[in-house]
Amino acid sequence: MGWTFAIGFNLNNFKTIYFCLFLAVAASGAIPPDSRPVSEIVSEEMEAEDVTALAQALGIKVGSPLAYSEVDRLLQEAGDSGKWTRVFVHSISEGGKLKILLKGIRVRRLRNLEYSGVDDSVLEEVRRKFRTDEERSTDSQSFLPLRQWLREAYEERGYYFASVQLRVRSVNPEEADVEVLVSAGKPTRVGRLLVLGGPEVEGEALREQIPLQKGEIFSKSRLSEGTDRVNAYLRANQYPTSRVVDTDVRFLSESNTVDITVRIKMGERFQFRFIGNTVFDDVALKALVTDEVLSQSDPGSRVVQLVEKKYRSVGYPDCTIQLNKTSEEQGKLTAIELAITEGERVLIQSVRFSNNREVNGIDLEALFYESAPAVLERRLYWADGVLEATAAMQARLFAQGYLNARVGDPKATFSSDRRRVDLFIDADLGTQTRLGKIEFVGNGSFPSEKLLEASGLRTGTPYNKEAVAQASRDLFAFYSNAGYPLMKFIEPAESTVQVSIDSQWASIRFAIDEGERFKIGTIQIEGLRKTRGQVVLQELGFETGSPYEGRKVKQAEETVSLLGLFSRVEIVETPAQSPGTMNIRVLVQETRPGVGEIGFGGVYEEPRLRLRPFLGVAYRNVSGMNQTASVRGDLGLPISRAGSELQIPFVEYSTVLGYRYPYAFNLPMTLATQLAFDRVEVRPAEQTILTRARIEARLEKKFSSKLTAIYRLIRVERTTTESFRPAAGSDSTPFTESIGSTGPGIILDLRDDIFNPRRGSFHSLDLELASPLLFSQSNIAFFLALFRNSFYVPVGKSLSLVVFTGLGFAQSLQAGTPIARARLVNELSLGGQGSIRGIAPRALTASDPSSTSSIAFYNARAEANLTLFADFGVAVFFDTGQIFPGFIPTTRSDGVGLGLRYKTPVGPVVIDFAQGLGPLAQNVKFYFTVGTL
Repeated sequence: MGWTFAIGFNLNNFKTIYFCLFLAVAASGAIPPDSRPVSEIVSEEMEAEDVTALAQALGIKVGSPLAYSEVDRLLQEAGDSGKWTRVFVHSISEGGKLKILLKGIRVRRLRNLEYSGVDDSVLEEVRRKFRTDEERSTDSQSFLPLRQWLREAYEERGYYFASVQLRVRSVNPEEADVEVLVSAGKPTRVGRLLVLGGPEVEGEALREQIPLQKGEIFSKSRLSEGTDRVNAYLRANQYPTSRVVDTDVRFLSESNTVDITVRIKMGERFQFRFIGNTVFDDVALKALVTDEVLSQSDPGSRVVQLVEKKYRSVGYPDCTIQLNKTSEEQGKLTAIELAITEGERVLIQSVRFSNNREVNGIDLEALFYESAPAVLERRLYWADGVLEATAAMQARLFAQGYLNARVGDPKATFSSDRRRVDLFIDADLGTQTRLGKIEFVGNGSFPSEKLLEASGLRTGTPYNKEAVAQASRDLFAFYSNAGYPLMKFIEPAESTVQVSIDSQWASIRFAIDEGERFKIGTIQIEGLRKTRGQVVLQELGFETGSPYEGRKVKQAEETVSLLGLFSRVEIVETPAQSPGTMNIRVLVQETRPGVGEIGFGGVYEEPRLRLRPFLGVAYRNVSGMNQTASVRGDLGLPISRAGSELQIPFVEYSTVLGYRYPYAFNLPMTLATQLAFDRVEVRPAEQTILTRARIEARLEKKFSSKLTAIYRLIRVERTTTESFRPAAGSDSTPFTESIGSTGPGIILDLRDDIFNPRRGSFHSLDLELASPLLFSQSNIAFFLALFRNSFYVPVGKSLSLVVFTGLGFAQSLQAGTPIARARLVNELSLGGQGSIRGIAPRALTASDPSSTSSIAFYNARAEANLTLFADFGVAVFFDTGQIFPGFIPTTRSDGVGLGLRYKTPVGPVVIDFAQGLGPLAQNVKFYFTVGTL
């Protein structure tokens, strides 16, 4: 006697619950399955801990009867919870006792993912696709994409029988580690490669196009590359209609080899020849002979049509082509010769209209050319282009309120030599329709005057259907921004337009259903793992209970994205059950908070070639609060020539430890702190070196993507200025200063591209106040102002201008004491690549820093850039500047030169040759760098 009952579910399909009931009745009779207590709960595959947890989740207890309806309900709850998958409950009666057999998998959160036996190149590729910074479970279903990617990666490398296995190790009830084990096995190698169907004389050449040899590891991508090369070879050798039609790949698992058969379908062999063409070369005309053209029944006639069309599109309407076909090479080649008679290029001499050229202030000829293709703008005749221009002209007139305007097809009258053409266009503008009455209905919350302003429409202006449609969109945006996101139009405004009998006036009625005014309800942030919700909330610009504004909700997506913490940001708006409430869901996906940089660069400015290796690391989400800790170091190796030998006379370096704290002190700004150590040469002529230790704290406020304000709370630095080759009569003793300062600054960036700007401008203003009260030494107190501006002006498609202006001013605030020498030799000197090319770096400076208590300067640079092709161009520049120590002008210095420019994603590569002018002028100087002017 015995019976078995099984019930279960599979979370691969949550909506389906599977039930199975097996009843076997022995000769002695049946025992009801719910009449006896459970004697034992076991599992053949689950760990004891998981067996206990699953039994508890299903309400199954040793010593208690099995309630099937209750188990059914709890199974569904377990499925909805997502904590279990592929669960089955088997109840077995043995010897009068009720035994429960459980099967299932506990869904745990992935803690660590390890790889074993995976090739490094494959591992790097798979890690980019299967990111572990996303929330993942250890259910085998979630690893199906990973297993597929691994198999595809190994197949691409020729391992078609690689096995991928998963080993799951539970760490605790909520987490588990997963190990991915890959056994690549032996690679699949090429056994036989056949190319069938091609011409016999080309057999070996076609075979050579496929970069696979017998015994090599097989690769599908290389085979695909080979078939492309076969097709290209056929086209290049006058078989334009022949191509590869099938590639048969047969794997032989017993020998771990693959047999490949490439089949070619041969078509007719053509050769196109062009005679008499001077306007276009053969290459331009042969580009018209595409595979699509060659696949047609009469490709020669189709090519004739395309060539004629090409000529007519550049002003040659009389171009004619004679087509001649001949059979060559014993019928194996069809030579198609196109004898081209180009004719004369025809210029448009005049465009006349049936009425006056100017109607109601509209210059019809100018309007015709404004709407015409570029060929017609150059006054070249093109029949199809003329038709396009008249159609576009009529559309422009319609947009200006001429609803009944009629522009007929142009009539062309050619001169006797066919070099000139006069166009006559029958045009009737009719009456211009203007907006008369603009009415708003249903607007209980806003006066009509306010809505009229928001719509952008004005009475008395020409009626334009597109403008009315745009007004509807603008009104909807206005209402959404004012808290009415469900506003709608009872009927489209376009359908309410009424035109007067005389067509002079049009009236429009906007029938509005405002809907409810909304406020913000709940705000949910989903997808956070390491970042605290407060970081996102403080960037939204709204909170629960605040008025709903559509503009703010849209801006919030961009603002949160700019944090740099998320690869995806999406805001979903859902009306709540309570009226007038809009719930907000912010969906984010975090990126890796740690970033690093390493690289090697170089810059040349006579007499130094500087090699610059650098290394930096940063963690952008300390404590989950969007705080950034960073460290960056770089080394400068200035190489100079002494006689016939190269030497490094000194070493430059820079190390910066930084920490950024957004919303410090609960203020909507960022506190940035730095600890820095650096050593840099400021004047090569005297080999003057600045060695500095600095600590700084500043507040930053980004008002928009363009405008940033800065206030330096405190900057304390200790600087040593030392000249290793001082000028005659100068003191070579190292000069040490302690400077403590504060001051505001502002940055306005209006460039269209921060690396390769073409238009816009960039402006910065930096003010510094130093005083003993701010930890300066007793004899240092000064005020410093630096104002820098760059302007980028495009002049045509290939020419652009760049203009830089800089102004500086400093004044000691203590009688009889000079300005800090570190500022004089660094910020308040001119010369070199950054200011006046052709003059030695910082050669234009105060003659006696120990007695300079006031100084000013100006610096201007102008550069014209001409793009020659692609990203390469040339430049002509002029630099000038002057120093005013004690506000007394010194001799001005200038520099002129030529340069080469090449655009890269990180800014232009700059090579300059400059000649200085004036008493500090030097011979032609050479400069090389990467960056913007």
